Amino acid sequence: MTFARRIMALVLTLSILSGCMDQINLEDVLIDLIIGYDMSKDEQLLVYTQAPQFSKEAKDKTIKYSVKALNFPEAESKFNSLPSGISSIRKVQIILISKRLAEHEQWHLFLDSLHREVRMDTNAKVILVDGSVSDLLHYTPRANPLLYLSTLLKTGETRHITPTTTIRNFHRQLTNLGITPFMPVVKLDKLVKITGTALFDKDGKYKGILSPEQSGLLNILLHETSGLSITLKALTEQTKENKTLSTRSLTFDILNNKAAIHTSFKNNHFAFEIPIKLNIEITHNTLSSHSNEKLEGRIANELQKEYSSIFKKLQKIHADPLGFGTYARSFEYKNWKKIQDHWVSEWEKAEVTVLPIIKIIHTGVIQ
Repeated sequence: MTFARRIMALVLTLSILSGCMDQINLEDVLIDLIIGYDMSKDEQLLVYTQAPQFSKEAKDKTIKYSVKALNFPEAESKFNSLPSGISSIRKVQIILISKRLAEHEQWHLFLDSLHREVRMDTNAKVILVDGSVSDLLHYTPRANPLLYLSTLLKTGETRHITPTTTIRNFHRQLTNLGITPFMPVVKLDKLVKITGTALFDKDGKYKGILSPEQSGLLNILLHETSGLSITLKALTEQTKENKTLSTRSLTFDILNNKAAIHTSFKNNHFAFEIPIKLNIEITHNTLSSHSNEKLEGRIANELQKEYSSIFKKLQKIHADPLGFGTYARSFEYKNWKKIQDHWVSEWEKAEVTVLPIIKIIHTGVIQ
């Protein structure tokens, strides 16, 4: 090959290689890490974004913007017109939804458009905010809302007081006929804290909340759990000397658990019987003296009452976050097929019985 041909081949090779002509500096990109949805006073959609700042001259480590828009694509176009640079949603970690917005019909269509966005990470976690999204984003401990919220969610999941829901899981819950959606709830009250699990009906409308304690009790019906601490308020005793301040109570930790959901169809409605074995350790006990056998019976009775109260609440608001409809479909398909399009109405009439079987393994250092 002649020298001229070699030069020509080199030029042609270099011409098809990607270069740096279209490079974008990191400082010129708005890398959205948190996206928030809220509703303005005049009932228009408010879209928020929070992103890190990489400029050395920037005083704040994060930047926050909000715009009014009809949907996220329009909001993103407005973000791109701001001096922060080109908006990118590939790294979104958390999506905040205000409770005020979630109480409106069809609000989930805003979330659905984001879920369908090909650049979106469908593992982004969704959180219901009991209050203003703006106030939450401007509450910046350690100047990093993302780190704070991520740690809060991880703690809640580790302590079994609330589940973690991704945008993909929320979409599946919404489209699955045998379950209704749910997501964790946070609230800013001097500090940001988890207040429970938000419940939605089959149309995606917010219907109510389960407390962290109630969420923990439901969690042990589906998952093997250890370390969950439970204090039964009904077992609290008042002293004769002081009828307002209770000094007698009982708390226990679950060492391990095993539950099974038995599904049947009788008397023209579905029935679910759930025996659950709990091995526990008593960590605090200032009640009147009882043998372990009697204490096990008292705990079992109170837990049964707690479960009965929780399921009555869920059935009243047509919420099935545990997915009992999927059990009906799996084990009573012939009967399920007749009511699959209106499962939540049938769920209200279902009979749910939880049968706790308690075994005290340890009593800690109380003796």
